[in-house]
Amino acid sequence: MQSVSISFSSFCLFQDSIFVARFPFGQCARSISMSKASSNTKVKARETSGASDEFYVGLRRLEKSLPKSMYFDPAQYDRELKAVWYKEWNYVCRSEAIDRGSFRRHTIGDQNILIVRDAQGDLHAYHNTCRHRGSSLCTEQEGKFHTGSIVCPYHGWTYALDGKLSGVPGLSMPSDFDKASFSLFPVAVSVWRGFVFINLDATAVPNFEPFGARVASLANWPLEDLRLGYSFSEKIACNWKIFWENSSECYHCPGVHPELAQLVPMVGRGILDKRQDPNWQENQHKPHPRFQGGIAEGVMTYSMNGQTKASPFPGLTEEDLHTGIGLRTNWPSLIIAANIDVVRTIRVRPLGAEETEVSVEYFFSEENLANPEFDRESNIEFTRRVLEQDARICEINQEGLRSVEFESGVLMPSENYVLAFQEWVLSRLD
Repeated sequence: MQSVSISFSSFCLFQDSIFVARFPFGQCARSISMSKASSNTKVKARETSGASDEFYVGLRRLEKSLPKSMYFDPAQYDRELKAVWYKEWNYVCRSEAIDRGSFRRHTIGDQNILIVRDAQGDLHAYHNTCRHRGSSLCTEQEGKFHTGSIVCPYHGWTYALDGKLSGVPGLSMPSDFDKASFSLFPVAVSVWRGFVFINLDATAVPNFEPFGARVASLANWPLEDLRLGYSFSEKIACNWKIFWENSSECYHCPGVHPELAQLVPMVGRGILDKRQDPNWQENQHKPHPRFQGGIAEGVMTYSMNGQTKASPFPGLTEEDLHTGIGLRTNWPSLIIAANIDVVRTIRVRPLGAEETEVSVEYFFSEENLANPEFDRESNIEFTRRVLEQDARICEINQEGLRSVEFESGVLMPSENYVLAFQEWVLSRLD
């Protein structure tokens, strides 16, 4: 199977974590016990020292990375499922992908969830387990309830789409049996601008708002009106954290992504943010995107030749067109990357301690999908090429961690967002 990965470097944006706002670099210093992360390893507190330039975001001292066991130990993987994946909001699909009277299954770790739309158009989510003896209710990945009800394939217990038990076969019932006590186990579900999220945590706050204050960068894109034009899913032989760490730095970009560096000159310098350059203030007078970020002169979008015949999304500003992208991430499951003619979602899902699934969706306007001159294949091919390059690096990284000599790595100055991600993971394990 073809392997793919995805990188923030592919979209030239950065610092998109609530964690960064909570623990700004140059100001945070906290001791983190690793007893929950690894039974026999502790990591000393990570600190960033002060500097005269308070806006410089790069690391100012050598920082240790996570211990290698966190990337392949099955027990550690189980801990992260419970502390991270079962507690955070996970992206599933677009709202329009689930019709009335239909469902979609979504698996996170060993938990299988049904997302259902009832006849009134409301979305519900449930654990995919019958209240009788625990059988799975739906075995297909998606489908329609032709009877208008959820029927267990084992003994025929029947549930309304609002989760209430409506029918139980049998010649007689126990005298103390109350159907109202056997509704399906609910799961929190929320829709944000057409994107469906679920959260397995029973205490999850309803009406989820992803991305925090940084959501403004996507405000000008008509996300609710988009239509799916292409999608694919692939597996990478790496831990899910390897994927996100690779996505959080562009230190690797000059040697791994030559095509990307042509479209986005700053990544050719090995940085995502101009403030990762200690001399960034001295370069403020240089207008070239190599120093200020954004796409290269003459480039319009992320395609094989940087061009497009599609109409830009209405409502984009001159700054949006110049930057070439709006991007936001919602750890641990989603990246939204918005160009002037396409919006991509990258959904991350752990399949095991050393395997990760990446699903990519391409959304376009109805106008551009109907335009025979619009070459969406060029958008898709460019992204695939970058993804394949990242996939190989992620898998090489995963393989090398098994060395008996290697215990943990170190982070270089431009890997400050890797540090932010690692701290975020540890904060969930505390």
